[in-house]
Amino acid sequence: MTYNLYTLGESMGVIQTPTGTLFESASTCQVSIGGAESNVAIGAARLGLDVMWVGRVGDDSLGRRITKELRGEGVHAQVTVDAVAPTGLLLKEMRSVEHTKVSYYRRGSAGSRLNVGDVHEWAIADSEVVHLTGITLALSDTARDAVRHAADLASRVGTALSFDINHRESLWGRDDARDEYTYIADRSSILFAGIDEARMIAPSGTTDNMLAARLSEKFRIPEVIIKRGADGADAVINGKYIEVAAYKVPVIDTVGAGDSFAAGYLAARAKGGAPVQWLETAAIVAGFVCMTPGDWGGAPRWSDVESANANEWVSR
Repeated sequence: MTYNLYTLGESMGVIQTPTGTLFESASTCQVSIGGAESNVAIGAARLGLDVMWVGRVGDDSLGRRITKELRGEGVHAQVTVDAVAPTGLLLKEMRSVEHTKVSYYRRGSAGSRLNVGDVHEWAIADSEVVHLTGITLALSDTARDAVRHAADLASRVGTALSFDINHRESLWGRDDARDEYTYIADRSSILFAGIDEARMIAPSGTTDNMLAARLSEKFRIPEVIIKRGADGADAVINGKYIEVAAYKVPVIDTVGAGDSFAAGYLAARAKGGAPVQWLETAAIVAGFVCMTPGDWGGAPRWSDVESANANEWVSR
């Protein structure tokens, strides 16, 4: 079987308070799953792609929930059940839409024990795109080795490599992270980054409006996309500069928006069409996710994207 998208990383149980409520006073909470790569996997699968996700979960109820949710969403989940380590946990306190506190309980988790043995060359060779993030690079030495190995395999077998920097200050310092991000970027065909993340690996003196162009030149990456949140995105794709506005929606929860943006872009890219359409689709998909609590619950189907386009909900 050929997969449109292959990704590997960590997925965790997510417990989220209702908006305006802290854990010290909450009487009910929403339980779900989340993780950068699994968010992308679900988002892309809902948009019709054949997706494989590779990861580790604990031999526990949350691990079984993750496996069930991914497979229920149509993702080909290649899950290793770790008999020693528990599934990681993310707690999200929604004081308000603008003030969300996210706490991770992932040290020594099953997801952090991802290793080179979990990565299979046949799956990467049978995929059109491999998608990696900087989060998994930071989880542990073995997880970092697995991400590097996946990037090397993709480069060797000719599979396009997509990389979302997704830097987390709570996991590691910028100096350590920069070298690893550079290693993956050197092998990438598609790069996603926020403004601050892009600055980490861009040539010194690069202005904000030149980030995509300078990164494309430095790493010889055909597709560089700079995510600017509510200000939309801009990109250099095959030498052409493109800018799109954000999809204007009533925002409920922005966690997961960047992952859904990547999922929308990769799904539209797989379907063909013009690069500006890939970016517009990405903006629509991210907007849908922002309208619903949770990392991916609001991820749209392709018919939703088409309806949004038909009603001219995208600002051009």
